[in-house]
Amino acid sequence: MRNGIFLAITPKGAKMSKTISFREEFTIRQVSNGLADIKEAMKERDELVIDLLTIKKIDFAAVQVLLAAQNECRRTGLKIFIRKPDSLADFFSLIGNPL
Repeated sequence: MRNGIFLAITPKGAKMSKTISFREEFTIRQVSNGLADIKEAMKERDELVIDLLTIKKIDFAAVQVLLAAQNECRRTGLKIFIRKPDSLADFFSLIGNPL
């Protein structure tokens, strides 16, 4: 665990998946490490899972990282799954991006 970010690498059939979990909060304080972990996973894995289910606080710096990761994964064909609480799903729907 690094600055509240839990990393787990799990095999998924023939593909490899990397899960990046943010605990309690994903804010500007975690963006640097989180962004580095996301970039690393995008280079090395076929699938990226970002787990936000336990966060209670997120800021716009983190939202921008998530949107950028989603866009880059779409561009490169990498599968991305973002696990999020309903309240965060509602927020992304409200801003026009059902992440």
